Amino acid sequence: MHRLLPYLVVILASMPAASHAQAPSSREFRLPSAEEVATAIETRCAGESQGVTLGFAAREAGRSLDSVVARMAEPTDPALKSIFRGIRQTVEDVYAHPSVGYSAMFYYRSHVCFRERTELRALPSIVFSVAALARCEREHGREGSPPLQACVKKAVYEL
Repeated sequence: MHRLLPYLVVILASMPAASHAQAPSSREFRLPSAEEVATAIETRCAGESQGVTLGFAAREAGRSLDSVVARMAEPTDPALKSIFRGIRQTVEDVYAHPSVGYSAMFYYRSHVCFRERTELRALPSIVFSVAALARCEREHGREGSPPLQACVKKAVYEL
């Protein structure tokens, strides 16, 4: 149980308020269900992955990384700060690695986020995956597809 405590704190902090609507009585303590945990991770990672969309749209509009980051006000809500850091890191990755296409970057961030949340550790920088992502795009194209996603997932799980 002691090994699970940090995991539970992260999950509970990131769960939407609606998931607490049927809270047990004040004397009971229950662990979140598998569905609640999956929903919390999915919500958090979907938010972080949107940094890919933001980064690509801003880059294609000719905006500099500094101007984009300057407009990203850090939230005051502690539960949102981690998501914000993920979005910011994703935007920075989009600018730092323009050779990586939208779909590969989106799949990469989604899988990295999931692994980081479930394994409770930071994965190595995207720098260590750029060559594998380029290989995936050469083999499967730059458009989103199940084979491209599977290739990117394999690259992430080799980190």
